[in-house]
Amino acid sequence: MRTELISMDVAFIVALLPDGRLSREIAALSDRMAKEYGIRATHVKLPPHLSLFFRDRMRAADAKRVSKLLESDCMKLTPFTVGMDGIGYFTKAHGRTEYTVYLRVGIDSELLELHRLVDSRTRAYAKVRFKAFVPHVTVAHDGLDKTGFLAINRDYEGFRFRRSFEAKVLSVGVQKDDASQWRFKEFDFSARSAPRTSARTRAL
Repeated sequence: MRTELISMDVAFIVALLPDGRLSREIAALSDRMAKEYGIRATHVKLPPHLSLFFRDRMRAADAKRVSKLLESDCMKLTPFTVGMDGIGYFTKAHGRTEYTVYLRVGIDSELLELHRLVDSRTRAYAKVRFKAFVPHVTVAHDGLDKTGFLAINRDYEGFRFRRSFEAKVLSVGVQKDDASQWRFKEFDFSARSAPRTSARTRAL
C-alpha cells in the first residue's frame, strides 16, 4: 500500500490564495463573465489564486518532497501586500492558442523573491519553463473562444479592480484525480506551527 502511494501521480499547485472576502469578489466576477459569455467559472476547479507553480501530473513522492522544503522556507519569510488593478489578457499558453482573461497583479520585490524561491524548489519538475513571471489571477479561461475573448476585451475595456490582500500564507495543494477535491496545506510566513489542512474546491 505504501509503495502504491509513493508511486501515485497527483496534480500539484503552489499558490497564494486571497482572503475570504476578496476571494468571493473575484469568484463573483468570474461567475458574471461565465453567465455573460457562456463559459465555465474559473473557481469551479480551484479557489481564486495567484499561481506560483502548477503541474497537472506529478509523482506524489515528489510533491511531498517539495512541500517539505517549502514548509521550511516559509519560516524565513515575512508577510507582504499583493495588489491588483485592472484586467489583462493571454492569447497563448504552452505553445498553442488559448484565451485567458485575468486580474493584473503588481510585481514587487517580495513577490519576485517568493517566486524565485518556489522556482528553485520546483524547476526540476516543471513541464514548461516560462521566459518571464507574469503574476495574475485568472477570471475566464475554460470554454473561452476567440469570439468570447474579443467580446470581453471590448466590454471590459477600462475596467478597474483595485484590490489588495496580505500574503502571509503559502498554499500547497494536491489533487489525486479529477473527481477528488483539492487538499491544501498552508504554511505561515515566519511561523513554526504545524500547517493547517483544508479541502477546497471553490471560494467560500
